[in-house]
Amino acid sequence: MIEDDDDYDDPAGRRSLFRPLLLVLVVAGLAAVGIVWKGDALDPAFGWIRSAIASAGGDRDAVPAGRRLGAWVAQCDAAAKSCALAQDLRATGDRAHDASWRIEARGGTMYAIWTLPTGIMVRTGMLLGFDDKKPISVPIDSCTATDCEVRAKITPAFVETMRGARVSLASVTLKGGGSETFTFSHDGLADGLALLPAPEASTTRD
Repeated sequence: MIEDDDDYDDPAGRRSLFRPLLLVLVVAGLAAVGIVWKGDALDPAFGWIRSAIASAGGDRDAVPAGRRLGAWVAQCDAAAKSCALAQDLRATGDRAHDASWRIEARGGTMYAIWTLPTGIMVRTGMLLGFDDKKPISVPIDSCTATDCEVRAKITPAFVETMRGARVSLASVTLKGGGSETFTFSHDGLADGLALLPAPEASTTRD
């Protein structure tokens, strides 16, 4: 028989309601103080509150921040035996677009993935150069309504090229004419590559 639980007194339930109410009161108090402070003192306080809410189960989907290495962000998962480096370029200007470069290691293989804007000439591919060296043409793998993508397996020789360069230049031809070049800094890249397992010495596209 199922019992009616309308009159059931649940101490655990009261405790679960008490913590969010307490946090709300603390937030309200800090906001009031912040009107007087008008400074940066609230940032650590609100950071503590966000952590408290997450620990109470209010932010179960929170993702830990990556490790900053110069111009790169490293996101590694020891349990999954995976690691990735990423750099995002947020362009400005009338015709400027965003782009990103991600280097990841999965299953003993290292990959490079460039995400490029749409509205480019796919057949001409992407020109990739390091510092002042002559660029090479890399095919564009796919395009969607929002972006285009270049994917390539990385060889040990390519890794050494990346280590020794200051910047890399990824250029695409625009459909309306002209071209656009994205300059990725290699600041911190050597430290980031040290976190990734060395790629296999197989014949791959680089």
